Amino acid sequence: MVSKNILIKLVSILFWISAGLNIFFGINTLIGILFISSFFSIGNILSSILSLGLGIFLFFVGRGLWKKRKWARITAIIITFLGILISIKAIFKLTMPSFITQLNVFSPLNSWVYLVLNGSICFYLLFGKKKN
Repeated sequence: MVSKNILIKLVSILFWISAGLNIFFGINTLIGILFISSFFSIGNILSSILSLGLGIFLFFVGRGLWKKRKWARITAIIITFLGILISIKAIFKLTMPSFITQLNVFSPLNSWVYLVLNGSICFYLLFGKKKN
């Protein structure tokens, strides 16, 4: 049986990986805006700022999970639940915001993987024992 402590650390590391990717894509978009004139638009600037902000936010949520903070657990449940909803929308090909579809990461297989991953994390955070 896997220790509960190891599972929460693993979820925390997944949040840090997600934070790193968001920061990476935000910085790359800003660099692209600087060097490619046709890439310059308010939408691209806002999406890169949003990506950077989300990355920083996810970093602190991951840090809070690592330290077993209750606010981080609640926030992670909300974030993973939103991920579940986005995956379901992608599976059934419902309308999605353009900044999500531009990433081109929501193939049917990816959507199922995201659904299972977010569902597992959300289930664990909701129903796992909250021992320290």
